[in-house]
Amino acid sequence: QGVFCSSTCLRRLRPRIAQASADGAANSSCHCVFRALAWRVRPMAMACRIAVVGAGPLVGMQHCQAVVALRDAGAELACVCQRRPDDRVAAERFEVPVYTDVEEMTRLQSLHGVVIAAPTHLHLPIVEKCLLGARVRQEELGEPVLALKALLVEKPICETLVAAMRLVQLAEEAGVEILVGHQRRHSAFVRRARELVTRADFGPLRGLSAEFSLLKPDSYFQRDDPRLAWRGQKGKGGPVLINLIHDVDLLRFITGHEISTVFASLSSMARQDDVEDTGAVTV
Repeated sequence: QGVFCSSTCLRRLRPRIAQASADGAANSSCHCVFRALAWRVRPMAMACRIAVVGAGPLVGMQHCQAVVALRDAGAELACVCQRRPDDRVAAERFEVPVYTDVEEMTRLQSLHGVVIAAPTHLHLPIVEKCLLGARVRQEELGEPVLALKALLVEKPICETLVAAMRLVQLAEEAGVEILVGHQRRHSAFVRRARELVTRADFGPLRGLSAEFSLLKPDSYFQRDDPRLAWRGQKGKGGPVLINLIHDVDLLRFITGHEISTVFASLSSMARQDDVEDTGAVTV
């Protein structure tokens, strides 16, 4: 449950997340989650202050835009955190401070939520630093409760089951809600499919076939940029870890069933990387 969806505390936000998704103003997981969080935080502060860690052009920048779009709902993009001090594109575009240290950011900034859009293998250490900085701030200010309420972690939540369970454990011990960015669940097509398949008169589900196609640009696989080397390294990148998680999540969400057995045959013949680029998986 911690790997594919979120910690158990997601259930407490689900009614408001569903409402936010249904009202037509929120069409992504970031919109839905932080609209709900903004409603929850609003009685305590003027705005729900949210930071984005990893505000890159592929994913993180979209999260920044989503938070800014929720200004009327009470959300505020407080700051961003980047690995390099010279990476100021998002900070300048949205006119917010930029940090290079997550712990320093959560210690110096009053934050209610943090979006983590960094590479998968960095999720656990980033969450550890987020919580540590927030706790230090709480102690320094003498606040009775932790100001940080939720972390939206991009999928997959971690690179291994052990790391994922540790991440969820740390968050639950701190009383911080963990949510994972499975935005495809909010698609009207996906929700309609789930409605049909789970109807009582649909009959017993015997099998499901689905197809999803996506052409990634050659730049995604470039090897001359050390910052992107992780995409071709086993245990850090590859379509099974980074992309197939969407399909696994949708199989579980649409059918209401859990996966019990996996048969797979994988190859890296196309690009000769450490990670797979071709394969077939039956679950």
